[in-house]
Amino acid sequence: MGVYLKNLLSPLEVRGKVYRNRITTAPALMGIQMRPDGVVISTDWVRDKIRHARGGVGAVCIGETDIDMVWGDRWNIKSQDLSDPFMQAVSYSYTDMSKLDSPQMNAWRNVAREIHNAGALVLDQLAHPGNMRVGLGAVKDRPVAVGPMGFVRENGEIVKGADEEDMQQICDSFAAAARFMQAAGFDGVQIHGAHGWLLAQFLSERCNKRDDFYGGSEEKRCHFPVRVVKAVREAVGDDFIIEIRLSGQETGVPEGYGISQVITFAQMVDGIADIISVSNGHYNLHYSSHSDGGQQYDPHFINIGDAWEIKRHTKSMLLNVVGGINSPEEADRYIGEGKTDLIAMGRQIFYADVDFANKCMSGRQDDIQRCVRCFICAHGGNVTDKEDDWTVTAPPLPFGFQMPGKPAPKVGALCTVNPERGLEPPEGGWPEVKEGHRVLVVGGGVAGMMAAITATDRGHQVTLVEKTDRLGGTISFTDHDPYKVDYKNYKDLLVRRVADRRIPVLYQTQVTKELLEQLRPDVIVAAVGAAPKIPDIPGIEYAVHALEVYRPDVAPTGKVVVVGGNNHAAETGVYLASLSAVSHVTVLRVKREGIADGRAVNIIQRKMKEDGIDYVEDETLLSIEPDRVVTDQSSYPADTIVYCLGMEPRKDVVEELEKLAGGRPMHVVGDCKAPREVANAIRAAYVTAMQIC
Repeated sequence: MGVYLKNLLSPLEVRGKVYRNRITTAPALMGIQMRPDGVVISTDWVRDKIRHARGGVGAVCIGETDIDMVWGDRWNIKSQDLSDPFMQAVSYSYTDMSKLDSPQMNAWRNVAREIHNAGALVLDQLAHPGNMRVGLGAVKDRPVAVGPMGFVRENGEIVKGADEEDMQQICDSFAAAARFMQAAGFDGVQIHGAHGWLLAQFLSERCNKRDDFYGGSEEKRCHFPVRVVKAVREAVGDDFIIEIRLSGQETGVPEGYGISQVITFAQMVDGIADIISVSNGHYNLHYSSHSDGGQQYDPHFINIGDAWEIKRHTKSMLLNVVGGINSPEEADRYIGEGKTDLIAMGRQIFYADVDFANKCMSGRQDDIQRCVRCFICAHGGNVTDKEDDWTVTAPPLPFGFQMPGKPAPKVGALCTVNPERGLEPPEGGWPEVKEGHRVLVVGGGVAGMMAAITATDRGHQVTLVEKTDRLGGTISFTDHDPYKVDYKNYKDLLVRRVADRRIPVLYQTQVTKELLEQLRPDVIVAAVGAAPKIPDIPGIEYAVHALEVYRPDVAPTGKVVVVGGNNHAAETGVYLASLSAVSHVTVLRVKREGIADGRAVNIIQRKMKEDGIDYVEDETLLSIEPDRVVTDQSSYPADTIVYCLGMEPRKDVVEELEKLAGGRPMHVVGDCKAPREVANAIRAAYVTAMQIC
């Protein structure tokens, strides 16, 4: 039972609407896809939103919803060939919000009613792409988009600089969209002014170089966004919430705005809008501008500083902050300190633990599956920043986009901490457990713990055998890596769950014939892990494996060379660079016959660059010597040499277990079957345990 989160769980009244707590969902991903007749295409996505509400949040925010098809639809639908299946799917992302009595209105009302029935408020995010509207090369004789400034794209497409008529039309469309949502029973709207969308374009000197009333100074750059907010307030009256999503800064964007620009705007809409939701950055700079909310090398609550600055400089504005949030305790503290009023979460609720709020309200925050910010749910961490183009590149296709006539996309098909996310049970459901079995799980790593926990929850009598004196397996190295705290928390969560279920654990125990005779298991689950692969490299005996550098009796010093350029090798290099005794780190991607070495994803490569780590590619590795690593092009002096070139499943242990099993059913899960990521290991273990009947 965790401490009571009095600030996080306190209600908040805004415009007569009551948030039952301060937890909200971020408007990540797209809105609702439906046909003109109101038939919803993205049914899975709608079910997810309703499930978020049932998970206990104070408010659900539906994602990006285009306000019109004049300039406001990101895909420029009227200019496209709608006989093309893709463009037909695109057309379903648009709702005609000029009509308050339509089949589409009925569909939106149903969504609002279901979310309200689950106890949450519901808002919809209204979006306008501005100069990022897609052209797809279909139109060259007239503008395809409108923005603060006019220009011609490299492909010949024309972007129009907004004139007075355009600006009035945009204001009218935002107002009409807000009225539509109000009529549909929504509690408010969130105006999208972040991540390079239209309002952000007007705020940013990068896009807005006008010399009229709408540009030339911080205050003037606010005039059009303020005009939009005023139009929405006038349209909906006083009993409707207006939230504005803003990037607190356009971090990493050339000529992007800073916090002072946002403060100026916030002061100008204070008392008109109710809430500012603080994000960061630009769509085209996912990593370096933190528009994705930050990753493992960023601090949690990455935008709290900007939120606090805005709150300090406004009179009545409420703040909602997003970005790498997975700790209810930290959220409670920031709300108590007055630095924010609400928190918004995307991956933490969408993927990691939809019952985050319910667990907080029931005092079970210690049982929350906390997001590790690995990005396997979205793009695997391999984000490519588009630093050379700030006005032409269109916003990306949203996750969850539904093609007509095709299965729903498996958004978040894997989650490192939640094996159920994106998992479809077999046809007819999981087999019923009519009578519990005695299940022996061999191996106390993450796969073994997940199998033991799941089998116990299914009603089986489980015994867990671990050859060492602790649970955790390979992932125990996270106890020592400052960048892997989230993974350590997940490992510790599994350990707690084993203890909470009182699953017997036999430590420092090997499975023998005598042990099997004593325990008499009906089913055996082998989760004995993998061992470091020792590559065929002359002098490999002078190097230590990456897992060894975390041991207290191994003290890397001076110049370090890591042999291996894959994700795990590069992450080891980042850890080593954080040690005070290490002066320099070189990570060498291996090019050598018979050795397969991967390439570190962009997020890790950028971190290595920030930390001054040399990442060397395209050199053939020749040998390792006691004080250096030799390639065909260079020689790298080293005081410590580390290698990390994969793991090998412990097939010999599995084979021995099969012999001892004597015909008993035996399942093999985790790295001892095929070394992969944590997400794969826990998914396989979960599915295996669910099928034991």
